[in-house]
Amino acid sequence: MKKLVINKNDLLNNLNIIKAKIGNDTKIIGVVKANGMGLDLIKYSEFLIENGIEILAVATVEEAISLRQAGINKDILMLSEVVLEEELELLIKNDIILTIGSLEEKDVIERLSKELEKQVKAHIKVDTGFARYGFLYTETDKILEAVKSNNNLQITGMYTHFSKAINEKWTRIQFKRFENCMKIVKDSFLKNDSIDEKFIFHCSSSTAALKYPEMKLDAVRLGSVIQGRVLKEFSNLGLREIGHLETEIVKIKQLPKGYNVSYSNEFKTKKETKIAIIPVRIYGWFKCKKSKR
Repeated sequence: MKKLVINKNDLLNNLNIIKAKIGNDTKIIGVVKANGMGLDLIKYSEFLIENGIEILAVATVEEAISLRQAGINKDILMLSEVVLEEELELLIKNDIILTIGSLEEKDVIERLSKELEKQVKAHIKVDTGFARYGFLYTETDKILEAVKSNNNLQITGMYTHFSKAINEKWTRIQFKRFENCMKIVKDSFLKNDSIDEKFIFHCSSSTAALKYPEMKLDAVRLGSVIQGRVLKEFSNLGLREIGHLETEIVKIKQLPKGYNVSYSNEFKTKKETKIAIIPVRIYGWFKCKKSKR
């Protein structure tokens, strides 16, 4: 038997510290992709909602629908562009906030929203240097066209994603590109009250939200930081490790000196060594510690 044991008090400690650090003027979007960042999609989402998080973000259609099926009715932002019409229909029927990265996508979503007689909310994604989803930051005419709402499609936000937030020079280049797009949108729409007053701009995920406070904007997308995983420069924030892994030993072996262990010969014994084999894969969100027993 193996299980991941999470201490909710430590998780809550981290969330409260981050809330204080981010401030009341910036919304927190709780990123729950990848099975709740490893903590269980539904349980982790429920925890965030119970503690004041109003917007969740996912990466797949399956994650979005699973949250709705679990009875979660908060705003859910789909961080990926979805192109298959049957998947878009499913998301629209379940009131998921879509991501739009091209005018062609917007046209399809508008058509489907009319056919389904459902109003759809969406955020515009701007590619400032990640080369994944979104309009190129230079496509300002297309971005302006995309931001226009109508009776069926309501654009409620615009965002980008930093590709290497630990690199300050590159991140500031990306931010400057996004700032330019924001200015164009604000000058064209906000002054005329032609987009929703709740329209939000966001660009920072966990690392950027801590490292560059001036880039917080209207919202930040947080995942790993709530779980206590941060750069060493932020180790003094008081964030805690939130859990531990419990598993059983399935075999014990005695190895001679100079014997390679595991894939890629990750370790070589320096002396005759007794090793234990446990049936689990570690993906790196927590540190392994020796048992006290």
